[in-house]
Amino acid sequence: MKNIPRILAVIPLLTLLGCAHPIVISPRIEELPQENSVRIDKVVGYYISATDMAANIETPGGGGDRISYHPYKDIEAALNKVLSNVYKDVYKLKSKNDAGELATNGITYVGSSPNQVGRLP
Repeated sequence: MKNIPRILAVIPLLTLLGCAHPIVISPRIEELPQENSVRIDKVVGYYISATDMAANIETPGGGGDRISYHPYKDIEAALNKVLSNVYKDVYKLKSKNDAGELATNGITYVGSSPNQVGRLP
């Protein structure tokens, strides 16, 4: 009976060992540079695939812990803000090859994950 309080005190510590602690890597949007007075007169779109949006990265966090985060999901709002500061209009695309959506919105450039940016024909 004397050991029961000790065992109960150790159980929460054991549950924390080896588990992944989620973090969010989103920058503080309010600290990003504000809109430029002169923006590029182009309409751009960006596409992040569902696979990339769902990507979960796990890395060692020290002390046996692991850290997990969603890189594309976490930075999407900042990406939109930065593009909006530079270009006239910015759209998130449902598909990077949807000609109808590109034409309807007058999109000239499309960027897609990871690091693929291209001018439309």
